[in-house]
Amino acid sequence: MITNRKSALLGLIVAALLWSTGGMLIKLIDGHALAISSSRAGIAAIILLIYNRFRITRLTKTQWLIALFYSLTVIQFVAANKLTTSANAIFLQFTAAIWVAIFSRLFLKTRLRKSDLISIIIIMFSLTLFFINKFETGNIIGNILGLSSGISFAGFIVLIGTQKEGSGIQPLIYGNVFTFLVGLPFYTVTMLGTSSMIGIILLGLFQIGISYIIYSKSMEYATALDGILIPVIEPILNPIWVVLLVHEIPSIYAIIGGIIMITTITIRSMYQMKHVEPQHRTI
Repeated sequence: MITNRKSALLGLIVAALLWSTGGMLIKLIDGHALAISSSRAGIAAIILLIYNRFRITRLTKTQWLIALFYSLTVIQFVAANKLTTSANAIFLQFTAAIWVAIFSRLFLKTRLRKSDLISIIIIMFSLTLFFINKFETGNIIGNILGLSSGISFAGFIVLIGTQKEGSGIQPLIYGNVFTFLVGLPFYTVTMLGTSSMIGIILLGLFQIGISYIIYSKSMEYATALDGILIPVIEPILNPIWVVLLVHEIPSIYAIIGGIIMITTITIRSMYQMKHVEPQHRTI
C-alpha cells in the first residue's frame, strides 16, 4: 500500500524497474513489432480498465490527441527495439525532456530558460553519436524511430500536463485500445510461441499496466523532483538487462551519448526544480 512519501519512493523505484524491462522483453519476443505492440497494449488496456472500475467517458479533442501520441510512442518504441539496439532506442526516447521544452515554448508560450537552451545544444550534439559507425539501413531506421518516439512522447507529456489531475487514465486506456486495434492485422505474419506469449503477458501486465498504476499512485505522495529523478533508473538499467540476458552490446558511441543525455537532463531537471518558478518549468 502506498500511503506516505517513504512508500511512494519505493513505488517509484518499482515502477522504474518494471519500465526498464521493456527493451529486454521486446528483444526476447520473436514476432512482428506491431503484433507485439498490439498484444502488450491489449493486456495493458484490460488492467487499466479494471483499475478504473470500467468507467469510460467520452474524450475531448485534446484527450484524443493524448491517446494518439501515446499510441505512436509505444508503437515506435517497440519497432525501434527491433531495428536498432535497445540502448539506442531508450536513450533516443529519453530526449523527450528536451522536446517538451521546445513544444512548450512553441505551443504553450512557455519561456525557454538558459538551462533549456544549453541542454538542447548538448543533447543535439550527443544525438550525432548514435549514428556513428552504424550505417545499416535497419539500424538507421531504428534510430530514427527511437528519436521519433521521444518526440511523440513529448507531445503526450505536454498535452497531458494541460489536463485536470486524475484525468490522464482515460486517454491512456483509449491509446492502448487503439494500439491493440492497429496491430491486429499483423498477427497473420506472427506466430508467437510459448516463451514469446509469456514475454507479451509480462510486458502488458507489469511493464505497462501495473507500472503505470504504481507510478500514478506514488506521485500522489512523492514530490515532483522524485517523479523526475527516480525514473532515470529506467534508461540506465534498460541496456544493462539487454546486455546480461540478450547479450546485445551497444556501441561505445551510444554509451557515451546516453551518459551525456542522462547527465544533462538530470542536472537540468534538478536545477530547474530549485531555481525556476513552478509556472515556468517545462518538465
